[in-house]
Amino acid sequence: MKVDLCVFLAGNNLNGYVPLFFESLKRNCTISDLCIHVVEKGNFVMPDDWDGMPIMDHYAPGVGDNVHNYLLKLQREMGVPFEIYEKHDPREFFIRSTPYEPSWHLASDHANTMHWAMSNCGTNNWIIFAHSDVIFMGDIITSLIEDMKDIAGMLGVHSHIMAINRYAYQHLGIKFNSISAFYAVKATDYGSGLHVVRHINDPECIDRSIPLFGWDTGELLRLIMIAHGWKCDIYKNEKYIKTVWHGGSGHGYGFKGPNERLDRFLQIFGISRI
Repeated sequence: MKVDLCVFLAGNNLNGYVPLFFESLKRNCTISDLCIHVVEKGNFVMPDDWDGMPIMDHYAPGVGDNVHNYLLKLQREMGVPFEIYEKHDPREFFIRSTPYEPSWHLASDHANTMHWAMSNCGTNNWIIFAHSDVIFMGDIITSLIEDMKDIAGMLGVHSHIMAINRYAYQHLGIKFNSISAFYAVKATDYGSGLHVVRHINDPECIDRSIPLFGWDTGELLRLIMIAHGWKCDIYKNEKYIKTVWHGGSGHGYGFKGPNERLDRFLQIFGISRI
């Protein structure tokens, strides 16, 4: 069974994360059934005296010639379908639906990119999303493919490695967007002991004594999938967890500054920054 593997390149330290991602993938995973899709995005370069959320003026498009040329080399050598998408204009992913001035939002950016990839990065029934700072310590690809049964909707390790059944996704109508600031409010109109979910912006959200945690990227989709009978396994499966290491990037954006753990893994794998 052929499966799409999609990774977004954004943020800092890509000259270390990218070679680790692909070298560990080649060494520790069976890749013969993969169709690889690499989406080049960009990064934020903010002034030192900036003390707020990034704005569009701070966006630096692309991943640099060093990373791009490395990807072109991989495209020739990987031995499996390998597509590169130069999505350097961030506006397609940053704009949120709002009655006010559209703004950038990290989680929405990542979720919107995933939604775009569902229709633009391959046509296989399953697509695996992986953060660019993931290191493959074992063959999670084979484990995921083995578990891609007809009733499975979502598999993996949180959103670090998330395999999605395209059929389920396309028929549910729920996207990947994360959203928070919800509360469980007593449902006075429906009998005692019951609660309804209300957002903090809702004028009916008067009682805020029971905050609800969530939902992170893909978690609302998981909730709806489970409600419709799809099997979802993205949290506590040791078979998956022990095979990957995640650097901790924020919604796909690599962290800035020195990274001792990244350098240690580069040394372990005998890989140099590009």
